[in-house]
Amino acid sequence: MAEWHFLRPAWFALLILLVPAVLLLWQRRTGAARWQGVIDPALMPYVLNSPAADRQRWPAVVLGVFGLAAIIALAGPVWQRLPVPLSRAVQPLVIVLDLSRSMDAADVRPSRLARARFKIDDVLRLNPDRQTGLVVFSEVPYTVSPITDDVATVATFLPSLTTDVVPVQGANTALALEKAAELIANSRYPKADILLISDSAPGEAALAVAGGLPAAGISLSVLGVGTAEGAPVRLSDGSLLKDADGAIVTPALAEQGLQALAAAAGGRYRRLGTGDADLRYLLPDAPVAVEAPQESQSARRADQWIEYAPWLLPLLMLPGLLLFRRGML
Repeated sequence: MAEWHFLRPAWFALLILLVPAVLLLWQRRTGAARWQGVIDPALMPYVLNSPAADRQRWPAVVLGVFGLAAIIALAGPVWQRLPVPLSRAVQPLVIVLDLSRSMDAADVRPSRLARARFKIDDVLRLNPDRQTGLVVFSEVPYTVSPITDDVATVATFLPSLTTDVVPVQGANTALALEKAAELIANSRYPKADILLISDSAPGEAALAVAGGLPAAGISLSVLGVGTAEGAPVRLSDGSLLKDADGAIVTPALAEQGLQALAAAAGGRYRRLGTGDADLRYLLPDAPVAVEAPQESQSARRADQWIEYAPWLLPLLMLPGLLLFRRGML
């Protein structure tokens, strides 16, 4: 009990209102006080029924007891902490997903994008306590979720991620990496990870951005989706994607470019596979421990206290029933 204290002690200021209210109710409900100036004191015991008068004091007692209990509940008495760490023991992760049209290719079943979404779900399942953000990109990157503790919410976005949700097609990996780095910078963690899931060739601009990530404390892992042979891309109307000359487009996995991208950042590359072996290679089970930002530490420190005040609520409901008595108010 050495740590006994109140989370919201300012609620005790209500005692300034409660104490006068109880005293006033006590005086108004005492029958003897009304007759002291009228009946001779010697006759008082024979004229007034003292037990009946005393029974009229119970509303003041009820108001005092339950009012004090309500104030204590609002003040939040605590004395025990939850056995959880003060800050996360792992550095945050930003997942960057390619939504270019080539991700609809079906050289991996049911499609590259569907398998990528399944893999992201696996990432969230394997890292339930890790702060995670999600960025999607085509020609322009978009933030689906900022870095958050609520990985369940991130998972709810996955089914709606299709190549049709982006207004402009393309695959600008450089802008996507810059957007992910911006999320990490805003979170103010000194170290973080980026997991890029793509099938597209990154380009020189993306290689330059990747080369600057280690200086910002960011490690890059790349997960390639697709095969070297590629496959046609079926559009929503059932037709196959064709180029300007009318030839069917068969996009292949740009594996060499993605490997070079990972190498430029000093990171790892692996082609998407079945099971969790690819993720365990790209995202080791024991990431580097980092110190959370100061404001995050304060929030988690407050959440560690176990508050028992809600258990007083059923008790506080009892005097509410008395208000239904005729003449109480």
